[in-house]
Amino acid sequence: MTESGLAALRTWVTTPIELSPPRDELVLKAYAIWLADPSQAITLFRQQEKQHAARLAEYEHILARIEHKHGEQLDITLPDFGNYATLHAGVYAEQASVAWCRWMVEQLTNHSRQEAEQG
Repeated sequence: MTESGLAALRTWVTTPIELSPPRDELVLKAYAIWLADPSQAITLFRQQEKQHAARLAEYEHILARIEHKHGEQLDITLPDFGNYATLHAGVYAEQASVAWCRWMVEQLTNHSRQEAEQG
């Protein structure tokens, strides 16, 4: 990268950004979940939970490699720190997604149970 490119990147990296709206198809589906067959919705959210759990495991594996190489306190001046930081963001996002999918399954399962009890 050229010196002028590095200078531009150095300036850009700390420029404030606007909060962008979330674009998550699963969240949109949850918004309209009241229209769905509960058993099909449970299947969908269990599938999504597995996918998020797999991605979480992948991210955690990469983090472990980085921590093995550099230790848990990475020097923020190293290029690897950016990868380390974004992986942490990914881990937190995937943990939240797994937990939310489990919660959705629980909500849908409870509803199905109540419907069955009411006949």
